[in-house]
Amino acid sequence: DFLGEIPGFEAACCCPPNSPLMAKLKERDIRCFPYFQKNLHQRGVIPKGLALLGLMRAMRKFRPHVLHVNQAGATRIALAACWQFKIPCVSHVRLLEDVEYLNALQPSPRHLKHLIAISPPMAEEIARQPALREIPCKMLLDAYRLLGKRETNPEVPPEWDLVCAGRLSESKGQELMIGALEILRDRGLRPRTVFVGEVNEFGRKLQERVRELGLSETVGFAGHRDRMEEVLQ
Repeated sequence: DFLGEIPGFEAACCCPPNSPLMAKLKERDIRCFPYFQKNLHQRGVIPKGLALLGLMRAMRKFRPHVLHVNQAGATRIALAACWQFKIPCVSHVRLLEDVEYLNALQPSPRHLKHLIAISPPMAEEIARQPALREIPCKMLLDAYRLLGKRETNPEVPPEWDLVCAGRLSESKGQELMIGALEILRDRGLRPRTVFVGEVNEFGRKLQERVRELGLSETVGFAGHRDRMEEVLQ
């Protein structure tokens, strides 16, 4: 949405083949280069080398003025490509382990020109790292603050007590949350809970687990939502 709405600004995305985002990017006339590799943090040297070659292939075709790394864990590969093309790199930091990873890289401010933090706590953690202090950091989006004025009617109870939003994945901890809901139920507490995210194969396993534990009356799955703020309100 952001890339497609800036007048006079041309962007392209280099992403893994069959990425779910590709259809939405193409709807906004954003060029896609499906040359990257997914799950690089779980893979070895050869896939990382192929990811670098794919990124450089995309950069040769598009000739960008700046490279934005949407996942900070790919910054080492991005910096290598930027060094070859003599352009600056910007890295988007979402995870605490990526802050540690970037600090260990000890990147030069001449090459890694800017950091973007996903939240105030992430920006604070970046500021604590000695190798990152000289790199400007911007907190681009506070995802925990609702946009606009929040209007509530105390006479109308909220639909949900807990909202868990994000991709349904083993790495995200949703199965742990369901186990916690079972413990609360056994202690006489039954918070109404909704998981928001596309119900993929792992999501179906979560749904089955909810049925096994007898939590179906208070735990729901809303699927993918474009307007997350409506659920949170």
